[in-house]
Amino acid sequence: MKKKKIIKFAAIMIIVVIILIAIVMVCKNLLYSNENNRLDGIENHKLTKKEISSAKEKLNTLENIDSIDIYTNDKTKKIVLFVTITDDIDFEKVKQVSNDTISSFTEDNLAFYDLEIYFDTKKEDSEVYPQIGYKFKSSEGFSW
Repeated sequence: MKKKKIIKFAAIMIIVVIILIAIVMVCKNLLYSNENNRLDGIENHKLTKKEISSAKEKLNTLENIDSIDIYTNDKTKKIVLFVTITDDIDFEKVKQVSNDTISSFTEDNLAFYDLEIYFDTKKEDSEVYPQIGYKFKSSEGFSW
C-alpha cells in the first residue's frame, strides 16, 4: 500500500514538472522571441547624403519652399520629410513633385522603409495646408 502511494506521488510530481517546463518554455518564446523582428537589417539600410540631397533638390523645384527636413525613424522604419512653405502652392503640383521624390531613394531603401511627407505653411489662414502623404514600402505612390 505504501509502495502504491509513493508511485502515485512520483507520477503526479513528474506530470507537474513537465507541465511547469512547458509553461516556462511557452512564456519564454512569447516574451523573448527573436523571430520576425521587423527591425532586422535596419543597420544595412541607412540613408546616404546623395539620397537626401536628391530628395531636397526635387522638392526645391516647388516654389515658395521655406525649409526641408529629412530623417529616418529607426523604430518605425519610416523616412520622414517635413516641408515648410511660405505661401500656398497648387496641391496637384505638390503631389506630382512628391511622387517624383520617391525616385531619390534606392530601391533597397524603398523596399525597407515607409515614406511620410508633411507639407505645412507659415500662412495661418491656409485652406489647403497642412497635408500629409504616406507611402507604404510596397506601394507605388503617396496616399493623401
